[in-house]
Amino acid sequence: HLTSYGDWATTIRVFGGDTQALLEFTYYDGTGAEVDSRQWLLEPYAWYETTPDLEGSFRVESADNLVVMVSYRYGVTQSVCEFFLTES
Repeated sequence: HLTSYGDWATTIRVFGGDTQALLEFTYYDGTGAEVDSRQWLLEPYAWYETTPDLEGSFRVESADNLVVMVSYRYGVTQSVCEFFLTES
């Protein structure tokens, strides 16, 4: 789930492995309608980070082995809640 409601911010980080990885982000609004889709080439041992200004959800797709982390933050606090997503 993505949220930008009020002072909330959602950050998505994708960590790559030892080879280049092609990944695709698809974003959906609160009704489930697709609003954006983008592809990136992630270099070895690099990461991609985005903080979408969207209330809805997202999907990350790749044929490569990647680690996806989602974190939520409220306001300017340093408190962060992080989740590592597994393959599904």
